[in-house]
Amino acid sequence: MEPILMDFHSHILPGVDHGAKDFKESLSFLTAAKQAGIETVVATSHFYPHEHAVKHFLACRNSVYRKLTDACRDQEFPQILVGAEVLLCAGLENMEDVEQLCIEGTNTILLELPFTMTEDHQNLYDSIEALLREKNLTVVLAHPNRYETKVIERALALGCFLQLNAEDILRLRERARIKKWLREEIVVAVGSDIHHERQVYRKFKKCATILGDAVSSVNQSASMLTNPIYNK
Repeated sequence: MEPILMDFHSHILPGVDHGAKDFKESLSFLTAAKQAGIETVVATSHFYPHEHAVKHFLACRNSVYRKLTDACRDQEFPQILVGAEVLLCAGLENMEDVEQLCIEGTNTILLELPFTMTEDHQNLYDSIEALLREKNLTVVLAHPNRYETKVIERALALGCFLQLNAEDILRLRERARIKKWLREEIVVAVGSDIHHERQVYRKFKKCATILGDAVSSVNQSASMLTNPIYNK
């Protein structure tokens, strides 16, 4: 069985959000990822529009990223890419430099929906559509299992894709929805959503078994969405 090669959603940068608390913990995450066969980890620190300005967030994130990559320089860890897990709010598309929250060098943005979002929140769907159409971004929704099916289906109809968390893939009650999404080929990545529990990487092998033949296409999609060559 082909392994899952990319962790598309992680909180490994220390001190940027409520993920890794220090560089030691970050390095322990990377060690666990390597042991699981992960080749690339996308650092998607939380971005909250009501708390952060894009430029300040990027300055803080990039500074920590440089220090972490320096600490990894002489060790065979997975490649680290930087992005953000961006909380959707009405009018997000109008935020200055919002495009810079995409995964580095790409037009791929990882979007987190509000926990209270329903299919009737037209203003939020309008913002998703603006990101897709006006900003020409590829929108990937983080951990869609947390939301009602109708909410996700309406976002998918606009042209979004899905990223699944490893722990959600393993939940039996989510299996039917996940299998449906896989058949529809809208699952483009798997993530750890790791904050402190490095043991989550031990679950990636079992996740690959559950995904079955879809692992190959998920690996390919994740690679393309994080590759600047395919995002011009």
